[in-house]
Amino acid sequence: MEASSEQFQVVVDRGRLQSRSLSLADVVSALRPANLNVGGGYGRSTGGIVLCPRSGDAGGRPDEIGSVVVRTSQGGTPVLVRDVADVKVGAPCATASSRTKANKRR
Repeated sequence: MEASSEQFQVVVDRGRLQSRSLSLADVVSALRPANLNVGGGYGRSTGGIVLCPRSGDAGGRPDEIGSVVVRTSQGGTPVLVRDVADVKVGAPCATASSRTKANKRR
């Protein structure tokens, strides 16, 4: 995957989060120990919030990111990232730095 033209996107569905009593912060917290830095950027889509993690040592494929455990239910069933979000490869998300540079060019 070429870093400059493609990036992982985790499209978090608010309805799926709410149905499992989870927050966006829960998803972000789950991705960090998996060596996925969520500081890569974020955006909004019609379906929810888009997180753009930069992969570290783990999470080299969308299915690996989708398998990250967000929380384990009281019955012992894990809630995975893919249960509350769609993980795909797409265009890079805008970061605060890139938005600032774009605004300065105007």
